[in-house]
This record gives sequence, C-alpha cells and structure tokens, in this order.
Amino acid sequence: MPQNRLERYNKNTGALELSIRDLKLKNDSLSKEIAQQKKKRLKAETDVRRMRTDLHEAMQFITEPNELKEKVKELYKNHVDVHVQEVSLDTDIQKEYNRQRGYLEKTVTSLKKQLTKDSEKHRLDNNRIMQENVTLIA
Repeated sequence: MPQNRLERYNKNTGALELSIRDLKLKNDSLSKEIAQQKKKRLKAETDVRRMRTDLHEAMQFITEPNELKEKVKELYKNHVDVHVQEVSLDTDIQKEYNRQRGYLEKTVTSLKKQLTKDSEKHRLDNNRIMQENVTLIA
C-alpha cells in the first residue's frame, strides 16, 4: 500500500512539474509579447508627437498658401507610408466582370444599330414630307 501511494505521489509530482514548465513557457512568451507591444506603443506615441510638432510648424504658414502647400507636401512625405498592395482578382469575380462587359458591349452595339435605323427612317419621313409640301405648294 505505501508503495502505491509513493508511486502516485511521484506521478503527481511529475505531472505538476510538467504543468509548471508549460506555465513558465507561456509566461515567458507573454512577457516577450508585452515587451513588443510596449515598444510598438512607444513608437506610436513618438510618431504622434513628431506629427503634432510638424503640424504645428506647418500651421505657422496658414496665411501664406504657397508655403503652407509646401509644408503639407513635406508632412505627407514624412508621415504617410504608402504601401500599394496588389489585389489578385478571384477567378469568379473576373468571369462575372467579363460576362457583364460582354452583355453591355452587345447592348451598346444593338442600340447603335437601332439608332441608325431610326435616323434613316426619320430622314426618309422628312424627305417624304418635304416632297409632299413641295407638291402642295406647287
């Protein structure tokens, strides 16, 4: 009986040691993440302070439009980080776009044909009416 008890305590101790090791690893990783987040926050605060200072300097030229324009351009160049990301179109979206484009092109073509027909019809009607008017006048 005491042997079983000792084995159980040994197993429990091993399991607890494993659990403690896991918790220490989690604690270390969370500490690292907290440190990274603090660095990001400090950098963001520094950027905001720098932006405020530059903006305040630019506002000194509020009555001089050309110099203000230059300062705003400088602000944009210094503080705006432009990363253009290429968006890959999904094939379904591309197919739908092509389908709609084809439909619209066909519609435009048929409307042009109809316009030419109607224009010709109106021209013939105008000529006929003009001939009748000439005949009536004569």
